[in-house]
Order: sequence, then C-alpha cells, then structure tokens
Amino acid sequence: MQRRPFWLTRPLKIAEVRKQAEIMELETRQFYQKAIGQVTDAGVRKLLGDLEEVERKHQITAEALEEKITPDVEKKEDEAQRRLFCIGRSCSQVWPD
Repeated sequence: MQRRPFWLTRPLKIAEVRKQAEIMELETRQFYQKAIGQVTDAGVRKLLGDLEEVERKHQITAEALEEKITPDVEKKEDEAQRRLFCIGRSCSQVWPD
C-alpha cells in the first residue's frame, strides 16, 4: 500500500492524526479481506483472517476512546499541540488559527 506522508504536514493536528489512523486501519482491513479471497492456502487464509480481526479490534478500541474526548480534552490537546509546534518559532507566523 502506498500512502501520502501526512506526518510531514505542518502543523500536524491531533484530530488529523486520529483521522489518518482511522483511514489506515480501514484500508488495512480491506486489504486483508481482499487477500483472503485470493489465497488458496488455509493457513495463510487463517493468518489473514486473524490479522483482519486485530485491525477490527483496533477500530473498536479507537471508537471507544474517541467517545471519551470531551471539548475540554480537545482544548487541552490543541493547546499542548500548539506549544509543541511553537518551540523555537514565532507561532503568530506559522500556526494557522
């Protein structure tokens, strides 16, 4: 799989990282599901099914954690992200509001 290197984007915001991780999990699950239909070896099919199941569990865990993100938590994350990005920079020039 080829992916655009989104982590080189600046500023890289926490919400964007979460969204990209969600997309990567979905793409990986779809890859395993498609591969299962293309292989004939039972052991390889089982392995791919196990891997797909792990990706599904990642998605469930991420969704459960996301439900716990309150507006207060989002604000604190944004403030921490801004401080981290602004180290050694003039943030008024580089951080979009």
